[in-house]
Amino acid sequence: MFISVAISGRNRTPTTYVFDQAEISLGRSSRNDIIFDPLVDGAVSRRHALIRCLAEGRFVLEDLGSTQGTFVNNHRIKGAVTLSSRDSIVLGVEGPRINVSFEKDQQSTTESDELLRSPSAAHFPLALYRDFPTRFSVFQKIGEGGYGQVWRGKRRDTEEWVAIKFLRPELLIGGTSSSSMIRIEKLSDRFRREAEVTRLLSKQNIKGIVRVDEVGGDSREGFLFMVMEYIEGESLDEIVMRRRELHEETICRYMRQVAEALHAAHGFEWQEPADGKRVRGIIHRDVKPSNILVRKHDDQAVLCDFGIAAMQEGGERLTLPQMRVFTYKFTAPEVLMENIITPATDLWGLAVTAYVLLTGGFFPYGGMGMGETLKAIEDRSLIPVKSYRGRMNEDLAAFVESALDPLPEKRPPNAEAWVRAMTRFEQETAVG
Repeated sequence: MFISVAISGRNRTPTTYVFDQAEISLGRSSRNDIIFDPLVDGAVSRRHALIRCLAEGRFVLEDLGSTQGTFVNNHRIKGAVTLSSRDSIVLGVEGPRINVSFEKDQQSTTESDELLRSPSAAHFPLALYRDFPTRFSVFQKIGEGGYGQVWRGKRRDTEEWVAIKFLRPELLIGGTSSSSMIRIEKLSDRFRREAEVTRLLSKQNIKGIVRVDEVGGDSREGFLFMVMEYIEGESLDEIVMRRRELHEETICRYMRQVAEALHAAHGFEWQEPADGKRVRGIIHRDVKPSNILVRKHDDQAVLCDFGIAAMQEGGERLTLPQMRVFTYKFTAPEVLMENIITPATDLWGLAVTAYVLLTGGFFPYGGMGMGETLKAIEDRSLIPVKSYRGRMNEDLAAFVESALDPLPEKRPPNAEAWVRAMTRFEQETAVG
C-alpha cells in the first residue's frame, strides 16, 4: 500500500516521499525515515511523529510526545488519529507542513487522478500514478515555469537521480470549446515535439545535449512527461551572477561546447514515423544562459529545453496563437521583426550569451523594452565588449561583435564557424 508524503514550508524545496511500509517515522534524528534539519526545523523533535499503515488501507498519525505538538487540519492532536488522504499536517508551531495522499486500495486511481488535477506546489503530481510508486522513492522540485515543472526523482533500483519534466496538469484541463481544445492540442503537440526532438538528438551521443530516457503520458488523462538525465551543476546565468568575471578560456570552452551541440542539431535529419516525411535540421530558438547547464563532474556545457524548437525543412510550426515563445534580449532582430527563423536564430542567442559572459551580465544593446532594443540594433548602437572588459583578446571581442551585426549575412555563417573560432580562442587565451 503506497503512501505519498509531501513536505513543504518556508524556504524549503518541495519534496515528496513515496513509501510502501508499515511505519514511517518523522523527526530530527538520523534514525527516522524522514529526517528534518535541526537548524531549519527547530519546531521538530528528535522523534516527533509516526505514520502507521493499518489493515484495510487505513493510516493513522501518532504524536510521540513532541515538544511543540503535531497539528492535523489546524487542530493539535493527542496520541493517534486516523488520517484521510490529503490531510494537512504541521509538525510543531509554524513548523514544516506535510500533506499525505494514498489510494484506498492498490487498484484505485481516484487519489492519483486528484493529484494530477491539483495545482499544488507541494506534491509531485505523478507520485501515485501508474508504475511511478514502484520506480521512484523521492521527488524534489527543481524548476517551474508557466507551462511546466521539473522535479528530480530517485530511482528505487539504482538510487540514481533523474529529471522528470511534465506539462502543468491544470493546463490540460479545459472547457469543451473549440479554442480550449485547440490550445490543449497545441500544448500537447509542443511538449511531444520537445520530447521527441531531444530524444532523437540524445541518441546521437552528443555531449552538449541533455539525454532523454523516456517519453510518456497521455494528455487525455491529464499529464505528459519525459524522464531525462539529471545534470548536477549550475546554469550559465547562475555562474555569471555568482562569479561575475569568467576567464576568457572558460567562456570560449563553454561556447565551443554549445556550438558543437548546435552544429549537430542544425544538420540532423530523420524520417517522421507517422507519415514518412523527411525532416531536416532542428533550431533551438531559445539559446540563452539559463538554458545552458554546466555539468559539475566534467565541466561540460549542456543545452537544455527544446520546448520551442523549430524544424528547418519539413516540420510543422507549433506556436500557440498570441503566445510569445522567445526571450527578446536573446532573439535575433529578423525574428523579432519578420519572424524569420533559421540556424542564425540560434547563433544570435549564442553571441548574446557570449557577450553576457564576457561582460559579467550586461547586454550588447541598450533599451528598456523590445522596441527600444530593436531601435538600438537598427542604429548599430552596440556597446563594445571592451567597455566592460578592458584587457582581453582583441580578436575574440571582434568576433563576438561581428556575430551581433544586424544583418545575418555579416555574421559568422554557421555553428561550425563558431566551433573553429572558439577552439582557436580557447587555445590563445589558455593559462600557462
